[in-house]
Amino acid sequence: MSNGSRLFSNMVPNKPHLGGQNRPDGLKGEVGKLRADVAATLAGLVANTVDEFTNPPAASVNSVKLAVASSTSAVKYRKASDFDGALGPTLSPPRQVSVTCSNSAPTWVGSVTVKGLDVDGKSLTETIALTNNATTTGLKCFAKILEIDVPAQADALGTFSVGHAAPIGLSKSPVTRAGLLMQATVEVMDGALIAPVTGVLSTPAAHLPHGTYTPAAAPNGAHDYAIYYEYDPTA
Repeated sequence: MSNGSRLFSNMVPNKPHLGGQNRPDGLKGEVGKLRADVAATLAGLVANTVDEFTNPPAASVNSVKLAVASSTSAVKYRKASDFDGALGPTLSPPRQVSVTCSNSAPTWVGSVTVKGLDVDGKSLTETIALTNNATTTGLKCFAKILEIDVPAQADALGTFSVGHAAPIGLSKSPVTRAGLLMQATVEVMDGALIAPVTGVLSTPAAHLPHGTYTPAAAPNGAHDYAIYYEYDPTA
């Protein structure tokens, strides 16, 4: 059965007492039959959506928070002024968060904890390892960052910054059919149709929450993208 048959799987009657079928010749029966007729009519359809991204910024190691010195005490960054990068705490469209550590400090230890919201406005938390002289990228796509918690370090000689990665967070979860993640059916970049499609959709997982889109031409603050894809309405 096609994905369209599940379009109403998460919906319930606004007034349950009118939606049953205790009397098939009464109001409850008519409302129930109408819902069943609509579901049956749409059963042969699939759920498609389009995501459009206008000028998403290029990946950056300090778009959320500029480099700051390490501290011998645990630190929480949660004031608006703490997020002093070019984008600040809002990532639109949602992006994966990256943490970059300098090599001037002793080996960094522990992980930062990032707290915020996803594209659906739901709470999102992720821990990202502090790695000496490297950039570590998380998996979850944040739409807004509310707090960054950093553990105490051995001294104040190093620096770290917080930015975002290139993949773009999707608004919905691409569907998987017969074990294969379905890719975008149409892709547009800068007003031109990309054929065949070259961008890649990632497997949706609970931690993303809907997966990501990675265009062949990476975001640079000027490219515009639009993708059409089949999604899972129950995810």
